[in-house]
Amino acid sequence: MNFEPVKKFNDLKSSESIHLSNLVENYASYIKWFVISIIFFLIVAFFKIRYETPKYGVNASILIKELDKGGSISNLSGFEDLGLFDNGENTLENEMEFLRSRRLMVEVVKELNLNVTYFVEDSPVNKEIYPNYPLVLVFSEDYDSNSEIETEVIITVLPEDKFEFFDYDGMSSGVMNFDQKFNANLGNEEGSNFRTIKILKNENFPEDLVGQTVIIKISSVTATADDINSRLSIEPVNERYSKVLKFSLEEAVVSKGVAILNNLIDQYNLDGINDKDELARATTEFLDDRLILIANELE
Repeated sequence: MNFEPVKKFNDLKSSESIHLSNLVENYASYIKWFVISIIFFLIVAFFKIRYETPKYGVNASILIKELDKGGSISNLSGFEDLGLFDNGENTLENEMEFLRSRRLMVEVVKELNLNVTYFVEDSPVNKEIYPNYPLVLVFSEDYDSNSEIETEVIITVLPEDKFEFFDYDGMSSGVMNFDQKFNANLGNEEGSNFRTIKILKNENFPEDLVGQTVIIKISSVTATADDINSRLSIEPVNERYSKVLKFSLEEAVVSKGVAILNNLIDQYNLDGINDKDELARATTEFLDDRLILIANELE
């Protein structure tokens, strides 16, 4: 009678052992699939890390100042009834949309020449160079259509300040000297597009670049601006109270991302100054016209 609890405990332990062994037997036939899955995902992770260009997050923030209600701009509210001015108060949403606008980003792309990118051929991923370009592609004619070219060309650096130029289709245009003008086919699969260009060597041109390959990718200004905007995030730090906007941008080269955000803020401030100048000019012209009209009526 006294040993009955021990017997029940032993029965329970034996039952658990049986269930565990059954569980192992049920899944033993799937072990090979577990192993294959682990090996497969390890291979995928290896190739993703090795061959995918890493992206870095770059952040910045600015304070959006509201228009001074006692300032000169708000004092022009009396002209709103005449249809000349709208309400001068800025909203955070309006400023966010303006900062995301294509027009503002196009100015950034033009200022930094971001539609032309330079890569040094490397394994497994080509290395983008910014901002210390070893070479610079320069158009001899300043056509508006130059900003809409979509192509990729290759330059093989040779000794004695020479290089060989290859078009988008891999066709060689011959051996050239640096700073020499020549006709290059900057077209793509859709058609040829011959332009007069030259390749310049920068002061920071490394001597070990001789014998290597430089890839130059040319994109349209609008497409480059749209691509940057797709990777740009702008949001308020605190949606309810804060007037601080936080910028986040993913970029393969950190210095390039920093330059983009800094120039975007500069372009935003410059646009604000231009708007104020335009407002002051329009106000002055309006007041002059009204004074002339009043003077004629008094006469």
